[in-house]
Amino acid sequence: MISQPRTALVIVAAACLLIGGCARPGSMPKASMPAAGQLTGGAFAPASMRVYPLTHIEQGGEDEARLVLHLELRDAWGDTVKGIGNLQVQLLRGGNLGGGGRDERMWEVDMRDPEANALYYDPATRTYRVQLRDLPAWAVAQSQARNGQVRVLAVLTTLAPDGSERFLRDEYTIRN
Repeated sequence: MISQPRTALVIVAAACLLIGGCARPGSMPKASMPAAGQLTGGAFAPASMRVYPLTHIEQGGEDEARLVLHLELRDAWGDTVKGIGNLQVQLLRGGNLGGGGRDERMWEVDMRDPEANALYYDPATRTYRVQLRDLPAWAVAQSQARNGQVRVLAVLTTLAPDGSERFLRDEYTIRN
């Protein structure tokens, strides 16, 4: 039988070893992070994208409105993941979801650089939060009108696990 003080010492030593091996999220040294060219699709590459329902048009100061776009990426198993690539966002009016509609405003967002990509990621919602300015007047009016609607189309060009290009697409209607 092991004595009480010795048992306590073994437990404390084991706890120190376990805690010492744990790192808090985001504590990876920059030198050990992969470079942008080393990032590939991998097994946990984004397989689907959803324009998350937190997406909205926000009125800032005087006549300064912005589209606050929330994008959720999921891997093949349905788990939320981060991803790199080029994002194209369009505001559309007219037609139904999935149907026609005129392209009224388009933005390109380069999310290939890991540092820039990380700035867009919101850990609280597990979505990318992208703020886009210079909205057309009709979109601002629709965002303020009773029963107003603004359609958002997002397309992310990213890498599939085999390294080929993958296009993830989703549409969402912002409703008042």
